[in-house]
Amino acid sequence: MERFIKKHGKRWVWSPTFKMHVARTVLDKGLSYLEAAELFNIKRVKTVGEWVKQFRKELAGSNAIDMVTQSSPTGAVDLSLSD
Repeated sequence: MERFIKKHGKRWVWSPTFKMHVARTVLDKGLSYLEAAELFNIKRVKTVGEWVKQFRKELAGSNAIDMVTQSSPTGAVDLSLSD
């Protein structure tokens, strides 16, 4: 798996695919950020937490869209208060 795009001085730039893989692994396997950092050789534990937070945010956004489109064939929701 590709871990990074390129190295900038002393800093690695991680690929979006790798970030998502790490975040999914944390959530799917119930790993702590420290365990994931050690497993994937990431020096900053906080980095893993940031990736998981971003991944959760993206999941929440996609789930909200999916819920709206599944609730109505046109994707619209009737919010009227008719009896």
